[in-house]
Amino acid sequence: MCEFVLRKYIGDDKEQVLDLLGKNLWYFPYEERLAYFNWKYEQNPYTESPLGFVCVDGDKIIAFRGYMLQPICINDKIYYNAALADTVTDANYRRMGLFSRITKYSIEELEKEPRIVVSTNSSSGGPTLNGYLKLGWIPLTERKHLFSFSWRSLFPKKSLKSEYRKSTGSYSLLLSTECRAAEMSVLAKGKIPKELISIHTDEEYIDWRFANPHSEFFFIYYYEKGKLSAYVVVKRIANRKYDIVDFHYERSRQLRKLISYLHRWLHPLYILDWTVNRNDAINKSPYIYKFVNLNIILKRIAKFNVPPFLIRTTKVSQQDENWIVENVDMRAKQNWCLHKMVADEI
Repeated sequence: MCEFVLRKYIGDDKEQVLDLLGKNLWYFPYEERLAYFNWKYEQNPYTESPLGFVCVDGDKIIAFRGYMLQPICINDKIYYNAALADTVTDANYRRMGLFSRITKYSIEELEKEPRIVVSTNSSSGGPTLNGYLKLGWIPLTERKHLFSFSWRSLFPKKSLKSEYRKSTGSYSLLLSTECRAAEMSVLAKGKIPKELISIHTDEEYIDWRFANPHSEFFFIYYYEKGKLSAYVVVKRIANRKYDIVDFHYERSRQLRKLISYLHRWLHPLYILDWTVNRNDAINKSPYIYKFVNLNIILKRIAKFNVPPFLIRTTKVSQQDENWIVENVDMRAKQNWCLHKMVADEI
């Protein structure tokens, strides 16, 4: 154990890390792994080099701990969230405490970056959840799964167009695979309450976030008088299942119409709103938007028995003052406004 070295990721580590990920976590072809790694870590616009850490045995990389850096807004000031991303250990080196060692080391290094103030964790469950709790992450809130169904799901479409349009005298709708980041950013900035912690959805972030080569996104836009007034982004989960990733709107009827037209144009088995956001409009009034909460039923189904959404300060010490940024307590769930675009798994 004493021979193992912990250090920051450097460019020369790339092929070994890709090989380690391919054998233990990313079970898809090399070219797809390469494109995904490049997007996720190297093309991240908020860091000059991948935000990752490695454990080395001699010349061999035996563990990798990656973070996905994302800008967040707290009282009109920009900070960063080091969202937990990929953690992998060589199969021959497991049960040696490397998960804890590399994660503790990464927090010590993140503490040196004063603008990185929090680390979110959206997907860890089972034994891994217990490991993160021991390492200082705390539950912010439970995750809800809200489902929207439609009779149209009974009639699957044989082919799906990349674009649908509807125009009337007062508004127009567009379903597209094109990310209109500039317009989306303007709308989002005007609609997120300044007192809440949120992803800083500037054009650069949106452009990068939805360039993920490993996901398929659909964007539905609502225009009034040529101006974007609402949008919803969904990711295709599998077959005809879709996950709401992000949305903003000026009036609730616009959001209702967009969801209705997603059903009309996609014929999904269901649309899922995964949320940890008590300020989320769908979460607050699901029936208005024709969503239902099935958590009581889903808790009996293993794959939907989801862990809580976790957060941790990037300070080694977890004292009360380290949770306060711009006079906002990051431990209070009512202070957050998050959509799924914060999650690593999209």
